[in-house]
Amino acid sequence: EADHARLAYLLLNKGARVDAEDGKRRTPLWIASEVGSVSAAETLLRFAGKPCREHGSHNVPLRGNAGAILFAAIKKGNEDLVSLLVQHGASCTVVNGSGKTPPYVAAWKGEKEIVRCLLKEGASWDALEEGGETVLHVAALEGNLKNVREILEAGTAIEAANEQGATALTAAVCSGSADVAAYLLDMGANVRVQSFAGRCKGFSPLHHASRNGNEQMVKLLLDHRAPVNVFSHSRQSPLYLACEEGHEEVVRLLLDHDETMLNATDKHGRSALWIAAKNGHQLVAALLLERGAAHGAESSTGASALCAACEDGFHEVVKLLLDKGASMDARDREGRTALYIASAGGHFKVVATLIAAGADKDLPDKGGKTPLQAAIYLGRTSVAQLLHSEGAGLLNEMSDLHLASALDDPVMFAKALLTTDDVDARHENRWSPLDFAAADDRVLFASALLEKGAKVEGVDPERVTPLHTAALWGKSTAVRLLL
Repeated sequence: EADHARLAYLLLNKGARVDAEDGKRRTPLWIASEVGSVSAAETLLRFAGKPCREHGSHNVPLRGNAGAILFAAIKKGNEDLVSLLVQHGASCTVVNGSGKTPPYVAAWKGEKEIVRCLLKEGASWDALEEGGETVLHVAALEGNLKNVREILEAGTAIEAANEQGATALTAAVCSGSADVAAYLLDMGANVRVQSFAGRCKGFSPLHHASRNGNEQMVKLLLDHRAPVNVFSHSRQSPLYLACEEGHEEVVRLLLDHDETMLNATDKHGRSALWIAAKNGHQLVAALLLERGAAHGAESSTGASALCAACEDGFHEVVKLLLDKGASMDARDREGRTALYIASAGGHFKVVATLIAAGADKDLPDKGGKTPLQAAIYLGRTSVAQLLHSEGAGLLNEMSDLHLASALDDPVMFAKALLTTDDVDARHENRWSPLDFAAADDRVLFASALLEKGAKVEGVDPERVTPLHTAALWGKSTAVRLLL
């Protein structure tokens, strides 16, 4: 530290310019701030404006790049250096490339002493940063109670909101800082505040706490009369968000406080139970059903909670809903049943459970496809085999050769190949047996069909060949065979 000052003094007395810049356009004072040398900075500032034998006079070293110099000192965490620079004219309102002021950066870094120093030197804590945030937002987000207290005591508005409508209380809740949130609430922060823009438009502090699964924060907000029956812009309640994320204890807290949101729906008609089922949260779904949630409620697409659980194969949730009496054969707007959806998704255990529970195996969708056809067309071989073995039918009958190729049944295939007259026949004027074999990389079937005279270049009405089909489904062995 002392050596820096002595060297600076020596060089300046030999005619060095105090405002000289290096290749990165940094001045000596800038570099002194970066390394945190207070004595070197004092020496440089002392020489500012003094006559220079060679150049006439020194320029004020804070001119032009004062902001960068002050930010460098803050980044170093040197309170004495920050105080020195401010006393010599560095502005507390200058902004960096990200639109942040010195107080904002100091608060973000958690530099308590520098925050106090800037406050003492007259920094404005209500100045809005890029995004409309104040230093209070940053201190709350960092969970720095001491800074929050000092900033509020300096007269900062507790309800100052950023460009999305989030206040310091919102920031504290989002970061999980319960002590800061409690202090802000005790100081009169609005627990009902809702954001008015952005991805979380319409979220209240309770929305954020519920989505994050923070039980302590949820309790705190409820104790301060945070409303449970409040909707976001997408009509999502705090209960809905807790169910979506699977936070069982938060769901219990919210329901114990107020059950009015139990069957409320978002803008897509999805209830708390629906979204819990969709995401496979069995314990949450069980709790909701225990409290009286309607398992037959449908989304705007006509899908029930059972259909939602079937889509991603959440077997335990499916069993739970069936045990509670959910309708197996209810259809969505596309005419799809729970069995159809599970079959199309290839969820073997769910399909087996639905069949065992008595689901209708042959109900077609609006396009006329049965669950078996959906499984076949989507390459869900094991599910298709199960459905076929359980007697599931096809609305438009397939030839035995088509069916054997689709089901990967070698015995049926061998028999059908011996008796067929047309190996290139197309089911519903679309796929040939070779297409089915190519789509599932069944090289032995494909080879047998080719030996029987199946056409490699045969095309469907959309001019798709078996080679196209194999390539589309990523079946490299079949592609090599067909080339």
